[in-house]
Amino acid sequence: SARVSICERVEKSPRRQNIFFVCQTFSTRIYYVKLFLRIIMPNAHILVLDDNQALCNETAQTLIDAGYAAQSATSVPQALALARAQSFDVALVDIYLADANGIAFFTALREITPEVAGIAMTGFSSWQVAMDALRAGFAGFLVKPFPAEQLIAAVAAALEQETLRRDNARLRALVPLYELSRSFMGATELSETLHQVVTTVRQETRAEIASLMLLDEANAELTVAAADGLPPEFVETQRRQVGKSIAGMVAERGEAVIIADDQPLDSQMRASLEKPELGSALSLPLRVRGEVIGVLNLSRLRGVAPFTQADLELATVLASQAAVALDQARLIDVMRNMSETSQRLAGAFDLDDAAATTLEAVLTLSGAKRAALWLVEDLSNQLTLYKTVGFAPDQERQLKPPPFVTPADDANLRERQALNLLWLPILRGDRKFGLVEIHLPPGKTLRADRMGVLRTVAHTAAAVIESHRLRAREAIAFREIDATLRGESNLQLVLERLMRQVAEACGAQNGAIFIKQNDGAPSVWVELGSGAPAQVAQEA
Repeated sequence: SARVSICERVEKSPRRQNIFFVCQTFSTRIYYVKLFLRIIMPNAHILVLDDNQALCNETAQTLIDAGYAAQSATSVPQALALARAQSFDVALVDIYLADANGIAFFTALREITPEVAGIAMTGFSSWQVAMDALRAGFAGFLVKPFPAEQLIAAVAAALEQETLRRDNARLRALVPLYELSRSFMGATELSETLHQVVTTVRQETRAEIASLMLLDEANAELTVAAADGLPPEFVETQRRQVGKSIAGMVAERGEAVIIADDQPLDSQMRASLEKPELGSALSLPLRVRGEVIGVLNLSRLRGVAPFTQADLELATVLASQAAVALDQARLIDVMRNMSETSQRLAGAFDLDDAAATTLEAVLTLSGAKRAALWLVEDLSNQLTLYKTVGFAPDQERQLKPPPFVTPADDANLRERQALNLLWLPILRGDRKFGLVEIHLPPGKTLRADRMGVLRTVAHTAAAVIESHRLRAREAIAFREIDATLRGESNLQLVLERLMRQVAEACGAQNGAIFIKQNDGAPSVWVELGSGAPAQVAQEA
């Protein structure tokens, strides 16, 4: 069986071209077995537990010679200490130990490392012992004394069996993960997505408490956006500074943390543990395009089985999907707000209303607290301060007109970004209408997608500003016409002036003013250019 197993592995190995000999018959020399296993099974970690010191050391040395990383223990406490310090792929366990039962030890070992494969060793073989070992999850059985070839073949078979089990488990996990991904992506409302994430992750990881905290970059703190298993009043009051508390340090470092009695934890994080009743916890960063946007927290109370590395792997996958879904929901929310902003701008009553709507949208999209709107004067072509939000009176007086920038002015834009200032030009084609000066929080930069939405707001604002200014010019022109007409006493001159003013306003070259006679027929009073047909006036 060892010959078949090893030769099949060599045939499937991507490095089989490096093997310069052909194995037609199984040699009893352990040299070939060691060479095969060094090629196809490198870096496997094996724990050997046997209360016979000499046999324990000999078994471990045989495995080391075969290319494995093996460690030996002669007592259960020593073996458990090794298992807590590192994970093992295979455990060779003596069934009859001086201080304990090997089957009970293997059960305890699997609570620490669920993925470990087991091989039972005993000098007293019986059908009942073999059945008990198989029920406990052992993958192999060795009867002492055993030759080195049999030991290595049993280890290779156990590793292969455990690898297949893990692959099958991952494949079975893909189906629910796919369904979860569809569920996450199907939610378009941000609040709906947040609730879906915490509920699903809590259920899939068998956590008792799940919470999702979003990062408020302006205040450098995390706030609970959704939770499952916590009272509402607790959720509303929870805030954590970045860099402080477990969640805050996870957001700052961008690395997941597993908290359990048997898991290593640095002193700074251990000092931040606030709830001794929690037996185990997971805290994972939510990342989008390399940036942390929040933290996912999962907890189990004492008395419940702690989280394992397998739970952390599953939670990591779920957190990654949740981060993408949250980013999508946020983008949809931004686009919805963008649509509402465009409608409000289009329906603005006057220029002041349009300016207020523009600044409100800019602050919402950028996360800033202060912004100023500068408009270009028609006559001087200079920027003048039109409206501000968030500035104290003395701060507003210190604002100075910036030189106008366009998207091509990259150097000037970078310089302003370094000072926590962002200039957003308001352009329509080649025409300049003004710019928005945004005062960003210290250290904050805007992502490219958010800058694109801000430029869309500025473009929409430019069209609205142009429209309102055109209306203002038209109103001034009609007021001048009205004043001129009222100042004239000669009716013929008044109508001729009116004809010219109307023609200029609509870009016409020909026209006429008709007066309705007593019989109802139109009569030309004033003509411009070639005039207009009387039939048009009759139809009107």
